[in-house]
Amino acid sequence: MRRKELVSRVAAASGLKPGVIRPVLEGVLAEMGRALAAGEGLNLPPLGKLVVKRSKEVGDSQIMICRLRRKIPGKSPATPLEPPAKEG
Repeated sequence: MRRKELVSRVAAASGLKPGVIRPVLEGVLAEMGRALAAGEGLNLPPLGKLVVKRSKEVGDSQIMICRLRRKIPGKSPATPLEPPAKEG
């Protein structure tokens, strides 16, 4: 997905105009890029937890090998204090 499509999807989901969303999205993406470049992990539910495993500079670019861990919707375990479900 490219940035233009992401802006369109967020606009459709939120009801806001693309002109309002675009500068906010650009700021969020820039800050996420700076954090990853500094070796910081991101913990952003529902996206998940993103950790930089390795990185190196090649020419004027930075290559990052990342791991993303996210929960599968509907597969989260029951609350520990929740009583067991009754059968039958």
